[in-house]
Amino acid sequence: MPSSIRIGRKIETEPVNRQAIDLSHLARQTGEDEALAGEVLRLFVVRAPADVARLRAVSGPARREVAHLLVGSARAIGAEDVARLAAAIEAG
Repeated sequence: MPSSIRIGRKIETEPVNRQAIDLSHLARQTGEDEALAGEVLRLFVVRAPADVARLRAVSGPARREVAHLLVGSARAIGAEDVARLAAAIEAG
């Protein structure tokens, strides 16, 4: 994993040795319903690239709004690294 990422500005990251998505968290969030978990994960995978593209395309309050949405989506599925990076962007 890279030690930093750039989406408009460089954000330092820490190396991680865990899965990108906490599947136990996702299972809890979806009441252990595998079909629902699959659908929630599918929606994230479909929408996240567009959200990242929007982060690159907008600035100011619009950028913070997109970052905020990505924080929520990432936390919902247990993608804490994504949520942490998006939260840093949201904070400015």
